[in-house]
Amino acid sequence: MLKPQGLWILIVGFFMICRAAAAERIIVIDIPAQSMSDALLALAEQADISIGFGGVDIQRYRSKRLVGAYNPRQALERLFAQTDLTFTFVDTETVRIDRLPSQSVMPKAGRSIESIIVTATKRSADPRRLPVSVVALRGERLEAFGVESIGTLAPQIAGVSLTNLGPGRNKIFVRGLSDGTFVDRTQSTVGVYLDESPIIFNDTNPDIRLSDIDRVEVVRGPQGTLYGAGSIGGAYRIITNKPDLDAYSSQLRGGVSATKDGGVNSSLSAMTNVPLVGGRLALRASGYGRFNEGYIDDVGIGGSNVNESDIYGARAGLRAKFSDHWLLDIAVNHQSINIANTQYYFERLGAFRRDNSLAEPYDDRFSQLNTTLRGQYDWGEIVSATSFIRRDIDNQSDATRIVPALIGAARGPSPYNLSKEISSWTHETRLLSASDRRVLWLIGLYLSDRGEDLTTSLRTLRSVAPGTEILFSERRRDDVEEFALFGEASLRLFDPVTLTAGVRWFNTDLKTRSMTMGSLDGAGSLTDGGNTQDGFRPKLALSYQATEDVLIYGQAAQGYRVGGVNINTPVSAIEDPDEGTDTFESDRLWNLELGVKSQWLDDRIAVNAAIFRVLWEDIQTDQLLDNGFTFVTNAGDARINGVELDVAAQVTQDFAVNGNLFWNNSKFLEANEFLGIEADSRLPGIPEFSAGISGTYGFDLPKDIRGTVSLDYSYIGESRLTYRSDDVPKMGDYHLINARFQADKDEWTAGLFVNNLTNEKGNTFSFGNPFSLAFEDQITPVRPLTAGIFLEKRF
Repeated sequence: MLKPQGLWILIVGFFMICRAAAAERIIVIDIPAQSMSDALLALAEQADISIGFGGVDIQRYRSKRLVGAYNPRQALERLFAQTDLTFTFVDTETVRIDRLPSQSVMPKAGRSIESIIVTATKRSADPRRLPVSVVALRGERLEAFGVESIGTLAPQIAGVSLTNLGPGRNKIFVRGLSDGTFVDRTQSTVGVYLDESPIIFNDTNPDIRLSDIDRVEVVRGPQGTLYGAGSIGGAYRIITNKPDLDAYSSQLRGGVSATKDGGVNSSLSAMTNVPLVGGRLALRASGYGRFNEGYIDDVGIGGSNVNESDIYGARAGLRAKFSDHWLLDIAVNHQSINIANTQYYFERLGAFRRDNSLAEPYDDRFSQLNTTLRGQYDWGEIVSATSFIRRDIDNQSDATRIVPALIGAARGPSPYNLSKEISSWTHETRLLSASDRRVLWLIGLYLSDRGEDLTTSLRTLRSVAPGTEILFSERRRDDVEEFALFGEASLRLFDPVTLTAGVRWFNTDLKTRSMTMGSLDGAGSLTDGGNTQDGFRPKLALSYQATEDVLIYGQAAQGYRVGGVNINTPVSAIEDPDEGTDTFESDRLWNLELGVKSQWLDDRIAVNAAIFRVLWEDIQTDQLLDNGFTFVTNAGDARINGVELDVAAQVTQDFAVNGNLFWNNSKFLEANEFLGIEADSRLPGIPEFSAGISGTYGFDLPKDIRGTVSLDYSYIGESRLTYRSDDVPKMGDYHLINARFQADKDEWTAGLFVNNLTNEKGNTFSFGNPFSLAFEDQITPVRPLTAGIFLEKRF
């Protein structure tokens, strides 16, 4: 395991070979005469910059054609010639558009809210004009609030929640669409993407750290048309920073913190960008490490602060510009998660204490090679992305408590070990029309091939007869191949009304082979099975631009997940045995949504809201037997009603506030009686209500130092661990407050932070070990109060 000292030496050595300088980038620009908003979108793509134009009615401006070699500043000056528009470079890659003050217009008291260009709909677009619920947060904001993973990001986005087994072991839920809190073979309900490529199938979220990130995007609601199976709740996309073809830059950041009743934590990150051939070829590399001491004491194995963890990773990207039309990005990503022990405790022993017989380590190694080729012409764009992924997971659970019930006698310490080797290949090619057409269209092809080798074993460390130490073992191989064609078109019926329609045709082939053995399984068994499915998944949306600042939209979209092969599932758990017990059914849903996106007071206030109704059929779910082993079945049909609200306000030039609220109500229309679902049963793991608010305030200090204070608060409502209504563990109903201060001067940033300011001891997840859940009330606490400092240097 790489320790902080070793990583520090690697990073410092890496920086010794990198130069630090700055230069204006010269780019060949070719932007046709069109609306100013489309021209800015084109410039953002061609110059690889982010442009925010909140506070300005961009739609009423037109641009002249711009062709030539310019740096971004020169291009903006020429686009804005003979207009009252101006711009400010917030940093080297971010531009804010404003309107020049005039004699008849008083200057604003505060700047407008920035609108971030997103690619959530697989083309660059202003999210305020899209008939879909999407939230985008820039990397700079994530750093300002200390957000380093989806776990710390979720409270800032309405409708996003997670389980909390630990880094790399969690499921993500969006809009309350939970298929259960346990994990085995059902496909994820949320598509997780790193740049252009999906990085999970039926796995837990690999929890890629948000280091050297341009932005994250969360699309809420099913995305079956554009993203395919496994995105029934939505999509979570991580967009990394790409190499800059012209400017040298580097960054080094380090921090140290202490956790109450825990130990000292440390973090390091670094980035460098090196143009290799000016304007044509560049390399960007970054690395990070996070080393957390634990805070759980295990008196059974005689350890304190046993749940320490190391997370470290590296990314290298190469960008090549072959011509004015073609751009190639090649990236290699790697992340390792090493957790010494789990993070739950037993309620009977008091806070942060348990008495297991064995440690429960977890190791997760994720590697990806990704290539993306882009070509831009007058007619539109072609994007072709290919990704290769390898993920290896090793996990041990303490099964000592359940063994006497399985064999009828005490046996001593008994580990349950799980190993996964996952390899996948995905490819997508799509063609997009230019953004200045009356009809915007997109067509694409998607291919994937995925293999997973799973090995599990339950054994005892104290055998009573030869061969009896292996109680149960399984070796399973899953192969999944998918082929899909998809398309989407948007037609401006007349000026304020746009109709969007899309469809995806898919064909998925699943093959499974499982071999079990051990003293509990007698002679053992061999199971072969498969499942092939195809079909169409449609989408329809209608948007009405009521005013320049108000968009109203309605949407009907379908999502789906493909079924699989049943192994070790009780016949009584199958909803309809007449259909056969060799497979569990595919599930599908319809999402009906009505939303509004609006800006007020010269774009200093933004209010986005949506109400939705989901009809979900044949919900696939992973569940636990009383002995701790998992099985897969279909839970039944449910409907979910919900409301989500996002509000942003630029109160003054220096003071900004963001808030979110989510409410949902789920109800079963038809239920699987085996799971104990009753009339008032809700979907597990989802609070009925959650909300959050955050604010930043900037101010000037002596010596040209700029200070910023950030504060965020979130409330997570109560939820249940399983589908049952009574006698089921509950969790949630807690509050979190985090505070942060930083000071910026030239190329230096220093700051301090306090997470969990009130030392909240709320229960985030009533689960940690499947083999002792029947005997113990398990609690996964919020990480105790953690305070620290950080320092950053830019070169």
